[in-house]
Amino acid sequence: MWRSLVKTFTQLREGFIYKLGVGDISFWFDHWLEEGHLSNIVEHMNVLDANYKVKDLWTNGAWDFSKLAMYIPEAVRYHIMANPISS
Repeated sequence: MWRSLVKTFTQLREGFIYKLGVGDISFWFDHWLEEGHLSNIVEHMNVLDANYKVKDLWTNGAWDFSKLAMYIPEAVRYHIMANPISS
C-alpha cells in the first residue's frame, strides 16, 4: 500500500507547477514553467545566477533579465514572460 501511495504522490508532484507570486520560488530549480525547471531547459547556467528567486528578477511589474550574468535564449524568455506574477 505504501509503495502505491509513494508512487502516486511522485506522479502527482511531477504534474504540479507553482503559481507565481512574490514568494521564494527558485528561478532555476522550481517547476514554475509548463516546460519544466529552467535548469533543465537552458543548456548552461552561470553559477553566479544559481540562487536567484523569481521575485529577484521581477522589477516594477516586468522581468529584468539584465540582472543575470548569462544570456537566456529568446525562445526561453518568451515562455518566461508568458507567466504572469500574481500579487
